[in-house]
Amino acid sequence: MKKITIVIILSLIMLVGFASMAMAEVRVVIEGKGDEYPHYLDLNVAPIIENGVSLVPLRAIAEDLGFQVEWDSATAGITIEGNGMVIQMNIGSQQALINSLPINMSLAPRITAGSTMVPLRFVSEALGYFVEYSTVWNNMPQIFITPYTLISDSELTNMKDTNFIKLPDNPSDMNGFVNLQLKKDGMISGSIQLSSSIMDVLQVYGVPRSPYRNLNYPGDWSGKLIYWGTFIPQSGMGTFLEFNFDRGALSDLTISY
Repeated sequence: MKKITIVIILSLIMLVGFASMAMAEVRVVIEGKGDEYPHYLDLNVAPIIENGVSLVPLRAIAEDLGFQVEWDSATAGITIEGNGMVIQMNIGSQQALINSLPINMSLAPRITAGSTMVPLRFVSEALGYFVEYSTVWNNMPQIFITPYTLISDSELTNMKDTNFIKLPDNPSDMNGFVNLQLKKDGMISGSIQLSSSIMDVLQVYGVPRSPYRNLNYPGDWSGKLIYWGTFIPQSGMGTFLEFNFDRGALSDLTISY
């Protein structure tokens, strides 16, 4: 009986250790205020994933995005301000106030290892950013916080099918990317196909990374919208989509990965 108890205890210790390792391996990729390119967020406490919800140190994210954080020790209250936004939360309470409007969070803020941990998606989206999760690159869990939408991994997987043809390799292009082009009769998510309007693409895929990170494009706009899929910062590893428009109509779509 004593041996069995010892084995159980050792097994539990190993499970806790593996869980801690898994939490530590989750990386947060963020594109903060004024950044030209995303980077890994420097966290003093590893993210915690509980019931599918990621909890992260609040101050690290808010300050990287250019917001100010205030702590009221008397009420265990937290206030985040900036860009016309005021978010108020309390430790242990799932209700938050966004510009005085009550909103329920999936998990209540808590204090872990001296840091205030909050639901990453809730806080990021409340501050006007987009959140995406991926394990595609090197099977490394990554959470992205960006001021533009990323094409999800599942969407990209569905794109790389019979709707596309592979472009021939360009000898002058040594980046090693595979390049695909949408067929004339091809169709992707949201019934997007060649000749679809720019407004249709913006409605389906959201805010592009360039040239403008907004949805305020004229209906007859000509040019190239660039969307990113998930990636590893500063590595050249990622997926990139280029939507070309001629007077508001989609004339070409290519994917590089």
